[in-house]
Amino acid sequence: MPRTVAGLRNEIALAALGTGMWFVLAGQLAALAWLVPDQARAMAVGLGTELAFGREAGIPAGLAAGLHPLLMWETSVVQDFATAFLGYPVFLYLLHRFRDKDVYLMRRLRRIEQQAQEHERFVHRWGPLGIGLFMLIPFLVNGPFVALILGRLTGIHTRQLLAPVVLATVLVAGAWTFALDAMLRLADTFDERLGYWAAALAVLAVAVAGIVDFVREHRAARA
Repeated sequence: MPRTVAGLRNEIALAALGTGMWFVLAGQLAALAWLVPDQARAMAVGLGTELAFGREAGIPAGLAAGLHPLLMWETSVVQDFATAFLGYPVFLYLLHRFRDKDVYLMRRLRRIEQQAQEHERFVHRWGPLGIGLFMLIPFLVNGPFVALILGRLTGIHTRQLLAPVVLATVLVAGAWTFALDAMLRLADTFDERLGYWAAALAVLAVAVAGIVDFVREHRAARA
């Protein structure tokens, strides 16, 4: 879909909003470091792990490090929005400018676009509501970043996307946070070290899956 002047304005506004959210996270981390250092360290663990490996690894890592579930929920939501809103315009620019480049980053971006395209029919049927429903399905690549791409592919205006994307992100992050917090607390009743090991295994599983995916994609590109 071609980029219009109105579309470019929306993308710039999203990038500015995403940048502002990163400043919010940085300010929150600095305030916690001053007032509650233990929570600041735990937030840094959760935020860094989520950036590297995604929500499924970041949330248990942050909770195991001692971050309060409400803070973990808020951190995950704001990070998701900050990354999506700032990354979406960059994604569109790179895909428009370097689509035919055969490097890992562009292969990855094209793959994200393909993953979004696989769900176009569902969203065409349900419209903006379909975006929200798609994001609620667990264990899919369906965060706000992919949802924005899917909305663009199906011709849904960015303003129409914001409400379902925000609501779904808040609900999904909350469900993951409080479900995992309950599981880690249950594990701690058997052995206080069990929660740490469970979180570490979750991070390791996601990291190994990412490495395997990278190797397979690299081999496929070489072939």
